Amino acid sequence: MRGVRERQMDDSAMPGVVAPQESSLPMSPRLHWIWVFVLSLITVGLFWSIWMVVQAAWARRMNGKGFALWCALFYMVVTFAALVISVRSEFVPSGTVFASAILDESRLLHILAYLAAVSSLRSALQARPVGLWLSGLGSYFFGPIYFQYCLQNNDASKKASPRG
Repeated sequence: MRGVRERQMDDSAMPGVVAPQESSLPMSPRLHWIWVFVLSLITVGLFWSIWMVVQAAWARRMNGKGFALWCALFYMVVTFAALVISVRSEFVPSGTVFASAILDESRLLHILAYLAAVSSLRSALQARPVGLWLSGLGSYFFGPIYFQYCLQNNDASKKASPRG
């Protein structure tokens, strides 16, 4: 009786026959995109930024580039700071010019950090070995919810397609 290793070597030596190989890529983050949406609504956007960090960490494991992770971490910190500043501004008198300027600048920084995080995560997910096709509008308007939807569809298509 021949071993599995010998059979794989024999099969791969035959022209036109490809030996089945297990995917060495880790599974994508496992949370349904509807849960990402619901938890983001409940937590007023904090879970949105946390899940973007989870996705960026997974993308870093996949392609070895950490720029998307750093952008997502920066976005998470800015999101938390913007939430604190927004809550804090409710208790400061509304006529204060300084408080109004801080609030406006935090909103602008939040938007810029989001655009940087989404752009870098989108390019990390489109790069090899993930190789997802991602829409620009879907990426920028729906961010981690859209990414999670595409990652789940990609995992489902990997399971459905026959290997070898």
